[in-house]
Amino acid sequence: MMPAMVQIARHNLDPIKDRVTLVEDGFENVPGIRALDAAGHTVGYMGVSVESEGQRLIHLCDCCLHALQTEHPTWTAVFDADPTRVVETRRRLFKLAADEERLVFSYHFPFPGLGRLAAAGDGWRWQPLMAPDGAAQGGPP
Repeated sequence: MMPAMVQIARHNLDPIKDRVTLVEDGFENVPGIRALDAAGHTVGYMGVSVESEGQRLIHLCDCCLHALQTEHPTWTAVFDADPTRVVETRRRLFKLAADEERLVFSYHFPFPGLGRLAAAGDGWRWQPLMAPDGAAQGGPP
């Protein structure tokens, strides 16, 4: 499977390599938008931290493929290139989000994919953002 992914990456990225800037953890693209090391799903994978007007958000990207992985951060997928590293990444990012009460976004979670994390035993509990009418906006099935 990995050779096919490498071929796809080379096919798509080689033509634009002169326009791509590789960044490290903490790189701030514009004020308030920083790269977060989220390696494990793929090598060198990055999440995003967004801060504006006192509000903070972490975009988990592909380090978490299902909301149940917040409760069970050791559950990995066949698509995770480095399962040990993805678990370490989840624990670090989930702890940061919970400790700092950051808003969390994941496009893999039920729409709209926004919520917060709270420590719960060996994992975290996903708390989906509430709609103005008080209805939960998604969450683990």
